[in-house]
Amino acid sequence: MLPSIWPGDVITIRHQAVDEFAIGDVGLFRTEGRLLAHRIRSIVTIHDSLHFITRGDSVPDNDPPFHHMQLLGKVAAIQRNGETRSPARPFSLYGRVVGWILCHCDRLRSLSLHFHALSGSGTREEFDRKNLPWNSVVFRRTK
Repeated sequence: MLPSIWPGDVITIRHQAVDEFAIGDVGLFRTEGRLLAHRIRSIVTIHDSLHFITRGDSVPDNDPPFHHMQLLGKVAAIQRNGETRSPARPFSLYGRVVGWILCHCDRLRSLSLHFHALSGSGTREEFDRKNLPWNSVVFRRTK
């Protein structure tokens, strides 16, 4: 979800009713035993069931549709370097440009992630204490 969510960020997930989600929200979905936070691009009905079409901010293609039962909650806040912010919606021009560049330039995306890790951004000490891989994201759930 670069540039919105970086490795080491702590995201807060808020439970809300499925019909309260809107295009542009970042949802947390369960898929194949993994958790995935991606921005909602559209909400569609397939075989009389609500599905979400999502895509990462720096990914060129949409994900396969997620059934509404796979939706765990909405990303309500992102904590990085002691500061808390909400995921931008609509995405700023700067964010769209950075997302497009990271989407289309694998080398620059790799370099950005490398420098991010070297800079000590995020909560690396917390990851080390909990023995978590540094490239993961910590989820915090609220009601």
